[in-house]
Amino acid sequence: MEMVVVAPPASGKLDDLKRRFFATPLQAVISLLSLSVIVFLVWKLLNWAVFSAVFDASGGADACHAASGACWSVIAARWRIIFFGLYPYEEQWRSALACVTVVAMTVLSCIPAFWTGRRIALVWGSERRSSMC
Repeated sequence: MEMVVVAPPASGKLDDLKRRFFATPLQAVISLLSLSVIVFLVWKLLNWAVFSAVFDASGGADACHAASGACWSVIAARWRIIFFGLYPYEEQWRSALACVTVVAMTVLSCIPAFWTGRRIALVWGSERRSSMC
């Protein structure tokens, strides 16, 4: 006689959440406290970064000082110095090209189609050849 083992029914997402985060009363309290802290921090961050922020410089520096949030107008006014520092204006294209190349190589390396040895060597090999010129 063979013994037939019946698999338990597949649990749903809600059962999985209950098992992981609310298995005991202590786990439930810790989970709810953690969720409350995360929601509070996300709200504070959004309030500072978006809801109470100043996005344009039309009000001048006084508008930024009066706001309780971030002053994003400085990014629009000083983007070139943030990206390139004190690098000479005529040569900034080199720094920009290097940044674009690194970002492109990183993005291509994240695509699973390029994860074979030959393809990844092609992607990174073209970078090595262009930097030797």
